Amino acid sequence: MAEIQQPFYNAPLGLSDHCLVHLIPAYRQKLKTSKPVVRTVRKWTVESRQDLQACFVCTDWGAFEAATSDLHELTDTVTSYISFCEDLCVQTKTFCTYNNDKPWFTPNLRRLRKVKEEAYRSGDRELFRQTRNTLNREVRKARRCYGENLKRHLSANPDPSTVWKGLQSITGYKKRTTRPVESPRLANQLNKFYCRFDRSSHTTGPPATQSTYSPLPTTAPSTPLSSLSPTHSLAEAAPALQVREEEVRQMFRRQKTRKAPGPDGVSPSCLKVCAEQLAPTFARIFNRSLELCEVPSCFKSSTIVPVAKKPAITDTFKFLGTTISRDLKWTGHIDSVRKKAQQRLYFLRQLKKFNLPRELLKTFYTAIIQSVLCTSITVWFGSASKQDKHRLQRTIRTAEKIIGINLPSIQDLYLSRTRNRARNISTDPSHPGCSLFELLPSGRRYRARYAKTSRHRDSFFPQAVALMNSHHS
Repeated sequence: MAEIQQPFYNAPLGLSDHCLVHLIPAYRQKLKTSKPVVRTVRKWTVESRQDLQACFVCTDWGAFEAATSDLHELTDTVTSYISFCEDLCVQTKTFCTYNNDKPWFTPNLRRLRKVKEEAYRSGDRELFRQTRNTLNREVRKARRCYGENLKRHLSANPDPSTVWKGLQSITGYKKRTTRPVESPRLANQLNKFYCRFDRSSHTTGPPATQSTYSPLPTTAPSTPLSSLSPTHSLAEAAPALQVREEEVRQMFRRQKTRKAPGPDGVSPSCLKVCAEQLAPTFARIFNRSLELCEVPSCFKSSTIVPVAKKPAITDTFKFLGTTISRDLKWTGHIDSVRKKAQQRLYFLRQLKKFNLPRELLKTFYTAIIQSVLCTSITVWFGSASKQDKHRLQRTIRTAEKIIGINLPSIQDLYLSRTRNRARNISTDPSHPGCSLFELLPSGRRYRARYAKTSRHRDSFFPQAVALMNSHHS
C-alpha cells in the first residue's frame, strides 16, 4: 500500500453488495513530472559569420585602450562589446523540447503531424487517411535512416566521448541541473590561497600588506630605451614573458563550439569564428596582465556548484570502483554493479529497436555492460554468495535475449580473467605477488597455498594457483 497515493471509495454498482475502491498510484509518469524545456540557440550561418567578422574589422580597438588605464575596466568593456556584437549579428532560435522527444523525429515529421491534426479537425476522412498514411511512411523512413546513421557511427570506431554523446542523444539523457552559487568573494579567497606560495617565493623581504604594482602610464616614458645605462639589461626593460598574437589565434581556433560561454558572456563559437580579428586585442590584454601581475576580474569570475558530501562514518567505502563493506561481504558491491548493468541494458534495447546487426550489439555489450560486470571480478567473485552470482547471471541472460546470441557466463568470465591475471603475475618478477606462484620440483605445477579459513581459500591467489594447476594437468 506504500505505492498507493490515496484510495477513493464509491457506491456499489447496481445490486452489488461490494463497494468500489478506486486506487490512484503514487508513481507519476516522467513525462508529467518533468516540464518542457525552452532552449535558445544561435544560428551560425555563413552570413552571420561574415557580418560579425566585418563588425570586428571596422571596430577601433585603440579607443577602448585609450579610454581607460584600468586593466579590469578595459577587459570588462571589451568582453561586453564582443557579446553585444554577437547578439546583434547572430540570430537566435527558440524551441521547446519535451522529455519524450525522439531523436529521429525531424522537423518535416512535425510539419506532417500538424497537417494530419488539421485534417482530423476538418472532418474530411479521405484527407485524414492520406495525411496519416504519409506520416506513417515518413516515420518508417526516418527511423530507418536514423538506424543506418547510427550503424555507421558505431562502425567507424570513434573515441569514447563521441560514442557516449550518441547514446545520450538516443536515450534522451539529460544531466541534472544544480543551482549555482555565484560568490566573487569565494573566488578571490581561493585565488589568494593558491597564490600565497608564489607570493612568498618571489619576495625576499617581509610580506607587504599592499600590492606594490602600479598601473602602467598611458603616455610613453620620457627617457628612451637607448639612453638607459649599460648596467640595465634587456630583461629589466621588457617583461620576462610575452604572449604572441599567433599563439592567441591558434588557441581561439581550437575552441570547442559546443561548450557554453563563461560568466563574461563570450561564446567559444565567437572566439573560433573571429580568431583573426580578436587575437591582437586579447594579446595586448594578456601582455598587459603579465606586466601588471594582475588577472582581470571578469577572468576570475566563476560559477561554483556545491556538491553534497556523505557522512564520514559509513558502512561501505568505495575504492577504485569497488564497494567494500564493513563486514567484508560483497552484496553491496554486486548490487551497485547489477544496477549499473541494468541501466545500460536500456541502451542495448534502444539500439535493438533500430535493427542494428548482432555483431555491433555484441560489441556494445562487451564494451559497455560486460566491462561493468567484470570490474575487479578477481577480487570479489570467489567470496560472493550463490544468490549474488545467480543475480548477475540473470542480467547476462537478459542481454542474451535482447541480442539473440549466447554470451559467456559470469563463471566463464571469472575463470578467464583469473587465468590471465595469474599468468601475468607469474611471469612478472617485479610484481609483489610473483613469489606466491612457486613451481614444484617437477616444473609443471605450482605449490598450493595453505588456507586456514574459507575466506582465504576463496580469495584470488589460492584460487589462481588451483586454476593454473588444473590447466597444467
